[in-house]
Amino acid sequence: MLSQFFINRPKFAFVISIILAFLGSIAIKQMPVSDYPDITPPVINVVAVYPGASAETIETVVGSAIEAEVNGVDDMLYMDSRSSNDGSYRLQVTFNIGTDPDMAQVNVQNRVSAALSSLPSVVNEMGVRVFKASSDTLMALAVYSPNNTFDETHLNTWVEVNLQDRLTRIPGVGDTNVLGTSYAMRIWLDVEHMQALNVTTQEVRQALLDQNNQIPAGQLGSTLISEDIAFQTPLLSDERLQSEQEFSSIIVKSAADGSHIYLADIAHIEMGNDRYESYAHLNGQAASLMTISLAPGANALETSAAIKQLLDDTDWPSDMLMPTHLILLTLSKTRSVILP
Repeated sequence: MLSQFFINRPKFAFVISIILAFLGSIAIKQMPVSDYPDITPPVINVVAVYPGASAETIETVVGSAIEAEVNGVDDMLYMDSRSSNDGSYRLQVTFNIGTDPDMAQVNVQNRVSAALSSLPSVVNEMGVRVFKASSDTLMALAVYSPNNTFDETHLNTWVEVNLQDRLTRIPGVGDTNVLGTSYAMRIWLDVEHMQALNVTTQEVRQALLDQNNQIPAGQLGSTLISEDIAFQTPLLSDERLQSEQEFSSIIVKSAADGSHIYLADIAHIEMGNDRYESYAHLNGQAASLMTISLAPGANALETSAAIKQLLDDTDWPSDMLMPTHLILLTLSKTRSVILP
């Protein structure tokens, strides 16, 4: 028997045991470490935004077109879609265990590209994202102003501009999502004044597109004008409108007598939030909350350490975001860390 062979040759058995222990010590350094074994199937997410649309409209106009194309993609198990009244649409496509996530993303991306022509132009302008990410949240990061110097909108804008992209570039991070609102120019239309002045919402939208657009202004000193010109100077035009006063001066409609209907005549204009469906607070203070998802197959401990190292190296404004409150959801525990 095999056991009798090793009993009669104990030195040979010792050598094999030592070799196995040596190989195991090497392999343990190379194995990914996560909260649970990687037994979940790969998931590909498709995200689209249709501002101002209801959940029923998104399901009919956006969801049906995308799902009709994605359905039946190679190695797919099932699909799960959510349409929200805040104008967002999310589709999760789950694949068989063992499917290559990169190839699954490519296949889904090709199917979604075929559906883009059927989507409204606004959805295409906002962009349809296709990305892979674990369904589990790695951690949540809450940023707040200790002295209440800044409100939640300012915090969210700062996080999106200065922190979110840097976190997304960390190896092992699958997706980041800021759960709050950022700055946006809000235009509240007065339907009674619009009806009295015979102005439609389409005319307002077209006026915004035409008069709030960055276009090239050309240059001075073209050789077509004179061969003696030695320099060419590019012309710089003003950037897009930024203040309430600039938006108020947009001409929506012109009458035959030369009079104009301005946007301020039919709307209330203010700098506000891009949406009003979600708010975040930490210990009674306004905060910006961002969730971070782990990429499929990534090392959870190494990714968490890299994120905390980036936060340590971040130049935090002294009157705004110090200290930072970090909520870790790794290793089946929830703990709070105040970063210095």
